[in-house]
Amino acid sequence: MLEAIVTGTLTIFQPDILVLIVIGVIIGLLFGILPGLGGIVALAILTPLIYDMERVHALTFLLAVHSVVYSGGAVTAILLNIPGTSPNAATLIDGFPLTKKGKSGQALGAAFVASMLGGIFGAFVLAALIPVVSSVVMVFGSPETFFFGILALSFIAIISRESTVKGLVSGGLGILFSFVGYQGLTGVPRFTFGSLYLYDGIKLIPLVLGLFAIPTVLDLATKGKALAQVERPGTAIKADLVEGIRSALHHWWLVLRCSAIGCVVGIIPGVGGETAPFVAYGYAKQTSKHSQEFGSGHIEGVIAPESANNAKEGGALLPTLAFGIPGSASMAILLGAFLIVGLTPGPALLTDHADIVFSLIATLVLANVLACILILLLTNSLAKIAFVRAPILFPVILILITVGAFSTETNISDLFMMLLLGAFGWAMKALGYNLPALLLGFVLGQIVETNLYISLGAYGSTFFLRPISMVLIALTLAGLFYTQRNRKRGAPASSDPTSLFGLAFTLLLFAIFLCELFSSLQYSPRAMLGPWVIGIPMIGLLSRELFSQTKQFSWAQFKSDLRPGQYTSSLRASLSILCLVLGIFLVGFTFVLPVFTVVYMRIHKESWMLSLSLALVLSLTIHFLFAQLLSVPLYPGILLGGSKI
Repeated sequence: MLEAIVTGTLTIFQPDILVLIVIGVIIGLLFGILPGLGGIVALAILTPLIYDMERVHALTFLLAVHSVVYSGGAVTAILLNIPGTSPNAATLIDGFPLTKKGKSGQALGAAFVASMLGGIFGAFVLAALIPVVSSVVMVFGSPETFFFGILALSFIAIISRESTVKGLVSGGLGILFSFVGYQGLTGVPRFTFGSLYLYDGIKLIPLVLGLFAIPTVLDLATKGKALAQVERPGTAIKADLVEGIRSALHHWWLVLRCSAIGCVVGIIPGVGGETAPFVAYGYAKQTSKHSQEFGSGHIEGVIAPESANNAKEGGALLPTLAFGIPGSASMAILLGAFLIVGLTPGPALLTDHADIVFSLIATLVLANVLACILILLLTNSLAKIAFVRAPILFPVILILITVGAFSTETNISDLFMMLLLGAFGWAMKALGYNLPALLLGFVLGQIVETNLYISLGAYGSTFFLRPISMVLIALTLAGLFYTQRNRKRGAPASSDPTSLFGLAFTLLLFAIFLCELFSSLQYSPRAMLGPWVIGIPMIGLLSRELFSQTKQFSWAQFKSDLRPGQYTSSLRASLSILCLVLGIFLVGFTFVLPVFTVVYMRIHKESWMLSLSLALVLSLTIHFLFAQLLSVPLYPGILLGGSKI
């Protein structure tokens, strides 16, 4: 074993492999920073390149790419309130408020160091658990996975900073969205309303970009100001960066605990990489002495999810290597890469090719260190994005997320789904609903439902009596009790008057869940169980919310809501986004992107020179990056031969 460790570690320092790792780190950071791409897309695009590579070269290259994607995703989560990858959604809860305070450098510094330390921790845990891997992984069956999912869902109440009811409703809505499409166990299409597009369910990338990116660009365009509310000179940004690094090192115990959480969640196949950061965030908030500050720009709220984000990759690699069971969707692609180079993951891999296994572990460590160094060097420049004027930043962000949403499956329908979910996300954000909770519910909905059915079929109604299941139940109840007790000790509930918009949106949600219940009556008992288990409690919560809002309804607030010009700027921004998407649908990306950029910037009184220059640079970048480098065909428009919706 010692010989394999030494040989495997020294192998990655061969010049040709080292160059591939550096290139992989740069590519991984790029895929993380660009919203809508992420590790899955990166691995899917790059895997065909490994056919002519040596085994170690191919696997270290792909792992270097994937292991740092989430470090790149923290950049847009913190600076723009847009998660570069879906797991980074937990980081923006406190990361973006720090940016608005002008402390983006502190948030970025803490995030990158925490990510690096988490990735290194995950690699060492992977190395330590390889000798005992079977007993660790196999102890989690479907009952344990189900209750772990319930434990993760309970963190919805924890990450809801203000209204627990709105947090739970947000999570319930996410679970409802996860039910759309074919149910894996029965093959029954649910809530598709005759649309072929919905048969495959709601896609994750349009959901993430719709919920987080569209509300952000709407707010940016509506306010007409830079994202940061407090401008700071470059020297202050550097000082904030150093302070962020110190914060991550000062909270080393939090980094260690949240990294351990990331590893545990990553080891459990099927729970999903998006879960770990939320669990770590909820845990950090529960155990912090400053829990009331979470959500308003507290540095621990950045450190916790970022520590778990990279640590979970070491955990996810464990069942992939030891049993050929991918711990996440990305690991499923990496599993295919093993087969391409002639290696079959399983117990034999750990004994016959232990040197390759330890080369991969060393790659995790080296890639995280390189990514941290590289991105820290660029932080001063990256932090200045938050101070760019809105008329310049708006078209850039909007075009990037539009291309990102389309590029994952090259389906123009994804853009319209992103718009629909964006309108929903904007309303929820404006009314105090919890968007990260919705994402968590969406990710865990199918996992919980599937493992519930399997548990009932395999173990009967007493499946919850298994020892680990009972421990997880106890942890869930203890967490909810602790959260509720702390919330009662905090500030009293708000008694602000209810707006007409708020009351109408609550009625809309009530109608959605009511329609869900009646629509599911046509399905088989197994297909309707999940929707009813979620729908009935949501109807109860929304009934309570409607009663409370009706009592607080104010006619003065009603008149204020209908004041002329109240929503003019929001409607203009929404119209701009709609025009961009419709233009792409009609005549394609190539023509619309530069025209939209120039027209929008000229309307907002930017100079011709700046408008034309930005349009040219943006168009050439999009064309080179997506059409040439990534071989993603840009939609030509329905009038020029593009496919219909």
